[in-house]
Amino acid sequence: MTNNSHPPRLIDQNRILYADLLRVVAILGVVLIHCTGELTLSQGKIPYDHWWVGNVVYSSFKWSVPLFVILSGMLILHDTKNLSPWQFLKKRFSKIVPPFIFWMIVYIIYNYRYNFSSFSNLTLKNPFFWIWDNIYRFFELPWRENIFPTIITGDVYYHLWFIPMILGVYLLTPFSRFI
Repeated sequence: MTNNSHPPRLIDQNRILYADLLRVVAILGVVLIHCTGELTLSQGKIPYDHWWVGNVVYSSFKWSVPLFVILSGMLILHDTKNLSPWQFLKKRFSKIVPPFIFWMIVYIIYNYRYNFSSFSNLTLKNPFFWIWDNIYRFFELPWRENIFPTIITGDVYYHLWFIPMILGVYLLTPFSRFI
């Protein structure tokens, strides 16, 4: 009796193996950058040799972030789906913009957390007042002076810098396909 069933494939035929391997290496590089970033800011506060080790590791893996950008561009341009520019942008932006807006709001609240009522003021007698008070305080934040310019520049919190940059790559991609 012969078994015609094939074993499951470990590698999808549409994937580019070297791109996946480069992504793994770049992920490890970004993790090392994040692990050693605080050391580079601690010069004079930690032993000198610890600072140097952190600085060397941090500096040695700075290439991993541009590698992600290059891989993103390569894989987007390699995409064999024939989407119209509008379909392409709608597909990409619908996956990135909603979470980005959510996290911008979270970090705006975090950055201005001292403007809100403390949880210690929250009791069972006044939960609605506490909620209403914080909603009011949210709209009393310095939106025009500080928050809107921060949102427009995409600089809400330091580690979100990548999102506006990748959105720019996505905006240029439909036009790059014609080159």
